[in-house]
Amino acid sequence: GWAIVQLAERFPRIRCVGVDVEPYSIELARQLIADRGLADRCEARVLSAGRLAEDGAYDLATSFLVVHEIPPEEKADVFVAVARALAAGGSFLIFDEVYPETDEALRMMPSRFAALAQWYELTWGNRVNTRTELHALCERAGLRITEETSFSRFYIGAATKA
Repeated sequence: GWAIVQLAERFPRIRCVGVDVEPYSIELARQLIADRGLADRCEARVLSAGRLAEDGAYDLATSFLVVHEIPPEEKADVFVAVARALAAGGSFLIFDEVYPETDEALRMMPSRFAALAQWYELTWGNRVNTRTELHALCERAGLRITEETSFSRFYIGAATKA
């Protein structure tokens, strides 16, 4: 719930809905929302990755360090669910680790930290994607990358629904 609370506190005219598959995380988020007095503009829901929210209801979906935590076999379905939840012209903001595209890039700082991150993620059954793989997931879901940049070893991309 930290992300939606931070957004709601800084942008008082927005309404935020946070989703997670893990009930305890949602319980903590709901308590934080109540403690901050934001229940009128923030909501936390337990939802499956395949059904994130109402169809076409959202202008913006965000994912902060989540994509690499999604089981590899479920990622395509999650991206489709995000696209389905977005209104036409809505955007999906992705902030996540990326794995370097080449061996040369892997040897350079700060991207070589991705090798360590990938090792840890693989031990848990997760996988850090490359930039190209993230683009493909967006494209297959009907989202078009409209802006992107990086911050240290992290990828930041905005994908827009037509």
